Amino acid sequence: MRTDTGRPSRAGWMLAVVLLAVVLAGCGSTTADEPPSPTPEPTATGTAPAGLGAYLEQAGAVLADVGDTLAALPEAVRGINRTPDESWSEAGQGLRRLAEELADEASRLADLRSPSGLRPVQDAVVRGLQRTQARLEQTADRLSDPAQREGLTRQDVEDEVDQLRSDAGALSTQLREALDTVRGAL
Repeated sequence: MRTDTGRPSRAGWMLAVVLLAVVLAGCGSTTADEPPSPTPEPTATGTAPAGLGAYLEQAGAVLADVGDTLAALPEAVRGINRTPDESWSEAGQGLRRLAEELADEASRLADLRSPSGLRPVQDAVVRGLQRTQARLEQTADRLSDPAQREGLTRQDVEDEVDQLRSDAGALSTQLREALDTVRGAL
């Protein structure tokens, strides 16, 4: 959703405007006849303004943790030898620890009450992190089990980890950009 100049494309701006409109439409609304009030209480259509600030802060913190975990992935496999040996098992253990961290981060993100306009993006990121976690566990199993390492090369492992990092990073970037758009409009 970016142009070659690094600026958001027209479609990117349109998405940001639509997300902002949906988020702000849900802020402070209730189904009762009482006037809207800026409280952190969730409402029938979204999160009230004070709650929106807390959500933005909490989601930003989780996404920062996700970024740290994803940044650690290449290092987990960097030291493996060209041919399978104990260094591969150690890398598998490292990937398993990082998969557990991603599972925790996905759970923390899923537990946040997002504004209705951000819910689909947040849910997609949670599912993506869960898929990445599952694939990291599979890769860890392959590295730890000599029978599953047959025919696997160090380059295969590095490429797979880089792809997982890239895929999960792209998803979390989408949510981060949506959060930044909402923050900028407040």
